[in-house]
Amino acid sequence: MLSSIQILVFIGMVLSALVPCILGLNNHILLYLSRKKIRRLKTPRLNEWPMVTIQIATYNEGDIIASTLDKCLEMDYPEDRLEIVIVDDSTDETIEVLRRYEAKYSHKIRVIHRSSREGYKAGALQTAIRYSRGDFFLILDADTRPQKDFLKKTIPYLVDDERLGFVQGRIEYIDDSSWLVRSISAVNRWYGWFLQSSLSKGDFFIAFQGRGGVFRRAAVEDVGGWQSDTITEDLDISYRMQMKGWRGLFVEDAVCLETAPPSYTAATVQFNRHLKGPMQNLLKHCSKIVKANNLSISKKVEALILIANPLIYPFALSCVVFTALTYMLLPRNFLVNFWLSPIGILLAIFTFISFPYISLIISFQLPVLLLIMAFPVLLLIAKRRSSGNYAKGILGAMLIWNDNMLNGTVSLVEMLIRKESTWTPTPKIKGKCSKSTVRAFSEAILRVISASLILSCIMLITFQGRFTINILGLSLPAVGWILSSFILLGEIFR
Repeated sequence: MLSSIQILVFIGMVLSALVPCILGLNNHILLYLSRKKIRRLKTPRLNEWPMVTIQIATYNEGDIIASTLDKCLEMDYPEDRLEIVIVDDSTDETIEVLRRYEAKYSHKIRVIHRSSREGYKAGALQTAIRYSRGDFFLILDADTRPQKDFLKKTIPYLVDDERLGFVQGRIEYIDDSSWLVRSISAVNRWYGWFLQSSLSKGDFFIAFQGRGGVFRRAAVEDVGGWQSDTITEDLDISYRMQMKGWRGLFVEDAVCLETAPPSYTAATVQFNRHLKGPMQNLLKHCSKIVKANNLSISKKVEALILIANPLIYPFALSCVVFTALTYMLLPRNFLVNFWLSPIGILLAIFTFISFPYISLIISFQLPVLLLIMAFPVLLLIAKRRSSGNYAKGILGAMLIWNDNMLNGTVSLVEMLIRKESTWTPTPKIKGKCSKSTVRAFSEAILRVISASLILSCIMLITFQGRFTINILGLSLPAVGWILSSFILLGEIFR
């Protein structure tokens, strides 16, 4: 018979595994929706194209803003119907670069320099509204370079549907030669392409991604503009719009190119913001979504899943902890017999179908056999996707996901202790990472400590003579944390 503590630990492992797996099942629904065709609009024959304002918020980004402005000036759109408004909070030479462009293109570019960063990016975009003449706003980051036809591929949808509040385009990276860029690109393709496209085709809530999107001015003003009470103001405004009856649309053939973070240390700045921001929005909008009378149950569920997604990481980390405790505290025979029982096999298969990584952690043996059986199919997919490059991108994305178990948990803890959040832009130039060396070093040490604890548990269980093959799954997150710590330390001491 198991003791009360042993039963609680075992239940903790199962529940902490099931929560992310249930959320993972939603991806199968989205995969089905992704196959739907959307209605394509031809470029309308308008007597007059609507006025569009390109809005860009900048902060110490003089090294990259020039290329973006050049692309904006080359856009295929009536010149007299397009203007550029830049709100700059910089403390370096960026303002000088912007003033030169403003002097040269005074009929088209307007620069507003703020002496303080009040409201950060949300505050800057709110300021831009006051100086904008456009009926529609194209929101860009300092490094977001729209393709020439971007507006002509998005504006028609907004003209055709008066309840369409915003259109999100597709974000791609300029260079994918390094493993890091391919890895970040794989993550971006899942969230910024597959997820948004599927939700859009299902007429569910989608999230504005902070750049590469066109907003209807009337919709922005209807919801009170940009708000800075979360660090993901983009997600916040898109949810407020859709809760008020405006729609969002993802248009995948409208493309913007941008620069990927130049280092793993810089990328963690982006990861942390993308984890904490949605959780802040979950607290802000959860009850409103649940109580909304104008939303169907399916829309409410998908809207909540989208902003609750970062909670997968704390649950996954708790699954690792409970799995380690389970193999340390429960009898070896009980665990061996459980994973060979019908219930254990069904649990392993269910977690494998819905969330393979979780399945590998808790029940290593059967998921590995299933992966071996699926290997020919996976190899065929890799060959069709440029073999090694595709495989390296997927492995890198898994490393990022593994790291986010720690990043997401830290973000959740910071929220619970009400630590003040600061909006930090993602560095795009080497040597300009806004995260201090001390902070990067502490993150590396956190990964080393976490990996050491897990590996110590495996060694302890082995020395006790209670080793089973299933416990090897615990080594996966540990190995991932060791690899990422080496990457972080290597960038610090390079």
